[in-house]
Amino acid sequence: MSPPTDLGDIVLLALAALDELFEQGEEHPDTAALTCPTMSPEALEMLGDFLTTCCSGALLPSQIRNHARMWLEVALGGWPFDSCTALTLLRALRMLAEMIPEGADADQPDPPARTPLERAIDAVIADPAARPALWKALWYGTIFLPVAEVDFDSDEHAVFRFVTLDIGGEPAILGFTTEDRLDYVVPDDDPVGRVEPTGEELARLWPDDHWLFLNPGFSVSTVLSPGEVKGLPDGPKVLVPDDLSYPLEAPATDDPRLAALRDARHTVQGVGELHWAVLRPEPPGRTRDVLVVRPADPQQSQIVLATFSAAASRAGFGSALIVAASPGIDAGLTAQAATVGVAVG
Repeated sequence: MSPPTDLGDIVLLALAALDELFEQGEEHPDTAALTCPTMSPEALEMLGDFLTTCCSGALLPSQIRNHARMWLEVALGGWPFDSCTALTLLRALRMLAEMIPEGADADQPDPPARTPLERAIDAVIADPAARPALWKALWYGTIFLPVAEVDFDSDEHAVFRFVTLDIGGEPAILGFTTEDRLDYVVPDDDPVGRVEPTGEELARLWPDDHWLFLNPGFSVSTVLSPGEVKGLPDGPKVLVPDDLSYPLEAPATDDPRLAALRDARHTVQGVGELHWAVLRPEPPGRTRDVLVVRPADPQQSQIVLATFSAAASRAGFGSALIVAASPGIDAGLTAQAATVGVAVG
């Protein structure tokens, strides 16, 4: 029997695939989906809600299109292509992302890169080594951030709660290069507020462990790691505890994430060596992965660190402490992690 071609039937098929995965759980034969870090139950539940809403008629075609593009970026960034569930979902998302509202200009609402920041994003899409220019364009420019709520601290300073999207278990704050792009995704009648920080202000107000998802739903789009935002305009900034020794140990030899981390390493050019250790907190609490990257070319350290951070996040290491090791440095966290941890080849 040939597969369905009607968009409604394809979306219903995707929902059925999700229902089957949830009902059978670990008994489901699609082991690739079950073990993929970026196909977490929470993320798939959110996707299911979106697909259900698409069928309800509550969203405009233009809203469906942009939200589907956002999910496509998540999917193409880490879903396994040997998973029948992932392929079923991808087919539905691709068709939803290609929807053109009746009477709309086919070139809208996805305008080409016009601002210096958008041109820098385009350059990074073409060549990841162009990220330093992106950091500077973001630092000297401004972006628009939708705000869900504003509180005030004891000194009466504003504390913003930004609109976020969960990507593989990691919070990503949504940002837009122009107010027109923000208005298309968040209409004016929506109660969500907005702020327009400069790059310098962005680095100061940025919450820990949050990624920046620029222009979700548009082709001129990219993601920056928490370290990249905090380290503007010079590149990833990593805050390492200033201890003489660290409670480090090697990860379990049967940790299923090792294969995903190995694949992530090989997707990034310029990684000379990679070591993985686990930092045990004292008193006992949540552990934290430590990844030590030794670039093949020390001059490319910032670029390698930034591109590897994105790849590691897609592999399930979004909360890891990722640091670069340089030749001649033989003390501190990097050396201890490289000695205690496992080499990822």
